Amino acid sequence: MPAGSDTFPENFVCHSLCLRNAVSSPLQPARKVSRSINQAFTLIELLVVIGIIALLIAILLPALSKAISKSRDLTCSSNLRQIGIAFNSYSVDNKGYLPAPNATISASTTLPWQLAIWQYVFHQPQPVAAVGSTETYQFLVGTIFTCPRAVFDPHPAFGQSNTYLSLGYDMNVDLPGQIITERGVTSVDSLHTLSPRRIDHVRCGSATLLAADGVNGWVSADSAGDKDAITAPTGNEFDEVAHPLHQNRHPKGNIYCLMCDGSVKPREWIYSTTEIPIPADLSVLPSAYIPPVQAFWFGHPPDDNGN
Repeated sequence: MPAGSDTFPENFVCHSLCLRNAVSSPLQPARKVSRSINQAFTLIELLVVIGIIALLIAILLPALSKAISKSRDLTCSSNLRQIGIAFNSYSVDNKGYLPAPNATISASTTLPWQLAIWQYVFHQPQPVAAVGSTETYQFLVGTIFTCPRAVFDPHPAFGQSNTYLSLGYDMNVDLPGQIITERGVTSVDSLHTLSPRRIDHVRCGSATLLAADGVNGWVSADSAGDKDAITAPTGNEFDEVAHPLHQNRHPKGNIYCLMCDGSVKPREWIYSTTEIPIPADLSVLPSAYIPPVQAFWFGHPPDDNGN
């Protein structure tokens, strides 16, 4: 601005006006657009959602049930494989011998095969030294010696024992055995439960049974049962009639079998006459059994006493 002048330059006035307007008239905020939203569901919407959920459950439940069933079968198979490893370890430490299925310790106690191989499974001492006549075998519950599909029946049919052996597996007592000689007197172990078995005398391990699903702890060719001709409720090991709650644990009438070579596979019992062969006539001597029976149960051609 020149000296002595009473007027402001035009551009100065313009800038001053703009600044004043900016201060006196701040920017107006954008107008908010609001709308009412109803957050509640109608009855129809709720019913639709519930219907969709029910439909999904109906679709998924069968698949879940099959998965659970399959997992139980796999657990049973795994149990038997571990039992097979324990049997093999025991035989290595005992020159090819397996434990007696139910060895007599004293007049009132026995040593079942589960306790004999206990330390080979759990790497710790057995829970009891031996079992008496009133033993319930509850120490087997929750171990690999019980099948995950088994159901405990406190009131079993036909007067069978209500011990926890009914949840587990049977050892094949018809395997080659060792005749017990004590003080020059040969013991006749007709049931083959008292004397050690000889797995090293089995000729074809993949064809010979070592252990399988059962309810008594041990099984033989003449105690497995006859599904085609059940004449009395004798409580045979594999008869679904004799043990309605315990047998046919696995689908399709299968029994999971551990063979002497360590393999495990399901074999049909209810609907097959060949996968688990049994003697057609129990009155004949074991030496006269047909070859498939001899191979499956005895592992070699047995003598008249089944040894």
